[in-house]
Amino acid sequence: MTADRAFSDTCLALCVEHMGQAVIVCDAEDRVIHVNPAFLSLYGYDEGEIIGCSFGVLFKSINGKDSSGYIRKPLPKKVEGLWIYQCKKNGIEFPAYLFRNAFSWNESGYIVTCVREVSELTRSHEEIKRLEDENRKLESYLRQAQRLEIIGSMAGGIAHDFNNILGSITGYAEMIEEDVDPEHVAAQNIKEVLIAAERARNLIAQILTFTHKAPALSKELDFCKLLMEALKLAAPSLSATINVAFDLSLSPAPVVGDADQLLRMILNLIINAAHAITPNSGTITISLSRVDQSEEDVELLSDYGVLKFVVHDNGCGITDSQLERIFDPLYSSRMPGVGNGIGLAVVGEVIRQHHGRIKANSIFGKETSFTVYLPLSEGKSVEHGRVAAKVAKISGRVLLVEDDEALLSATAQILSRLGLEVVSANSATKAMETFAENPESFCCVITDQTMPIITGNVLAQKMWQLNAQTKIILCTGYNELIDEEEARRIGFAAFLKKPVSQSTYAKVCAEVINGKDA
Repeated sequence: MTADRAFSDTCLALCVEHMGQAVIVCDAEDRVIHVNPAFLSLYGYDEGEIIGCSFGVLFKSINGKDSSGYIRKPLPKKVEGLWIYQCKKNGIEFPAYLFRNAFSWNESGYIVTCVREVSELTRSHEEIKRLEDENRKLESYLRQAQRLEIIGSMAGGIAHDFNNILGSITGYAEMIEEDVDPEHVAAQNIKEVLIAAERARNLIAQILTFTHKAPALSKELDFCKLLMEALKLAAPSLSATINVAFDLSLSPAPVVGDADQLLRMILNLIINAAHAITPNSGTITISLSRVDQSEEDVELLSDYGVLKFVVHDNGCGITDSQLERIFDPLYSSRMPGVGNGIGLAVVGEVIRQHHGRIKANSIFGKETSFTVYLPLSEGKSVEHGRVAAKVAKISGRVLLVEDDEALLSATAQILSRLGLEVVSANSATKAMETFAENPESFCCVITDQTMPIITGNVLAQKMWQLNAQTKIILCTGYNELIDEEEARRIGFAAFLKKPVSQSTYAKVCAEVINGKDA
């Protein structure tokens, strides 16, 4: 060996011994033959404990997913900048950057590995894991939001077309019900058809609610009366083994809101509780009370206190993980075929639209309770439920505008049965031509909103230009551009949501034609 080579070897050995990074020299079989002091300090081994051991000992108890593969197979002989977990003698894992290369020396093979601890990145690594978890959740929410966006885009068209179909079904069914002997078996069959149609109407309404396409109306209502009405509607769905208990310490309970949406919210909570109990026996406890905001820490804006509505059941309960997702649209903890999977999403959306709050608590296998908080109102103009008005006698000539032929025919027959002379038009263009011939001859116009070329509100404006006194009723299966408040502002005498029952036509037409508020 020459003096220059000896000097080079000495310098190399000194460099390795004084490097701040851990250096491991292995033979061709990947057995450790030399380590520097930095390695001993970092890993906690004595030199005699590691010499002769397989390089894999540094991975022997590692759980990190990036390192587990190397326990079962040799580490590649050439590695550049690998982020990996290593294991100290005491079992503590740590993140590191690893550089490795194989070379020949004096006809022998060696593998030199340099390991740099990255302890300063440990927190960053944990932060990366946290961000990755959050990102996965966000991706899940995004996929769900995209699904809802698609449903929302479809909901309007579905609601319009489906409610037209339901209008035809309910219209003809109600007329058959009138004509059939109540004792005949057909009478009960028709009643079942009407019940099914009502369920379909409610399902469409729920879809529109949680896709934010069903604007809430603002009227002062008695929540207690709505609760009683909901219980009557829910009765057929409640098993005989379910007992319903009450604690109604607040009556009346004045709130401002949409009667249909609030009724739907109450029904969903009651049916949800029934599903939690079925098929076993149990109790649904319903309470209604007034609380102060400071009592419950609900932070609602109200000058008249807060309504507290609780639905409790001693059914199957749900797990904590399920509890976190129960208000997510399209999520259901029920078995397939039980419930429609959107009930609680509808509940959450209705409460949000009414500036309220909801809290859910559950003990798996034992009980569940939903607590709803709504701002109370002054209560001076409370609508006490939906009292059926006495229908006055109707007569007169009515122009009916509807582009759905089946619904047009059914509605024309319904109005004729009420005593009205009906002139039908299956398009806005035809309706305008008919109306223009003699505007004063019509005591009322009933028009659909969503029609090709000319919509109902545009048609109304054209008609009012010919006769400003014309009373026009607007009907719609769905239109996000116009609601009852906007219809009233424009000048419509009444606003009806399809499908419209025969009794509703009778009540509203009588009020409009006889000069009363509908």
